[in-house]
Amino acid sequence: MGLKPRVAQLLQALDDLPRWQKIAGLSLAAALAALLSQGVQTEAEAGRFFQVVDPDKGIKLRAAPCLEAEGTGHVLVPLEPFETDEVLEVGAQTFLRLADGRGWAFLRSRTGQVICQELTRAEVENAGGTALQQVEDTLKKDPRVQQQLQVMTTKEREDAIRKMARRVVLDGDS
Repeated sequence: MGLKPRVAQLLQALDDLPRWQKIAGLSLAAALAALLSQGVQTEAEAGRFFQVVDPDKGIKLRAAPCLEAEGTGHVLVPLEPFETDEVLEVGAQTFLRLADGRGWAFLRSRTGQVICQELTRAEVENAGGTALQQVEDTLKKDPRVQQQLQVMTTKEREDAIRKMARRVVLDGDS
C-alpha cells in the first residue's frame, strides 16, 4: 500500500476518535498534510534491487520512511544487495522498503552522501543474491531440512523454506 492510501486510513481513524484524542492527533494530521504537500512520490515496485555501497558501514533499518523513525533492530551489512517493494521520495531523500519485511533503508546519508545504489537483477545474482535468497539456498542444501520436507509437495517445500528463511532473516536467532 502506498503512502497516500495510508494517510487516508490514518485521517479516517483520526476522524473516528473522541474529541480529546482528535486534538492530540491534529498535529499528526498537519504533519502528514505538510508531507504530502512537499511532493512525496511513491512507487510500488517489487523487483527493484539496491546495494549498500560503503564497504565499511551498514545501514540501520527504520520502522517508517523517516530518518528519525525508530529502528527495527535490523541492519543492512556493507555491500549487501536487497530487494525493495516500495520506493518513496520525500524531498531530497529516497526511502527504500525492503521486500523481506526488515524495514526501510534510505538512499543518502544525513550529509547527502549516496549510500545505496540501484542494481540489476543480474548484478544481484552475480553477488550471490539477497540475504533472503542466500538463506533459502542454504536451507535447500541442508540434509536435515530436506529430510523434514520430503513428505511435502514441491510448492509446500518452497513455501516452508521461504518461511524458514524469513524467520532467520527477520528474527536473527531462529
